[in-house]
Amino acid sequence: MLSFDVVSLFTAIPVDKACEYRNKLLHSKSLSSPTNLDTIDIISLLNFVLSNNYFVYNDMNYKQIHGCSIDSKFAYRSN
Repeated sequence: MLSFDVVSLFTAIPVDKACEYRNKLLHSKSLSSPTNLDTIDIISLLNFVLSNNYFVYNDMNYKQIHGCSIDSKFAYRSN
């Protein structure tokens, strides 16, 4: 017989890892759309967006405090 203690059923991506990956991606490719923002500004805004995840459950507002949601389009790897 084997049992596991489940801590979390939902995975979360660490915000710093997501920002680090996107930073590397921005440095390796040129930006496809014109912008006046430099890479530091873009990563700073990305960090803000990924760090402020709010959701509603049972008519109560919550903020995700550990990582960013797995379904965030900014957090996952794209080619």
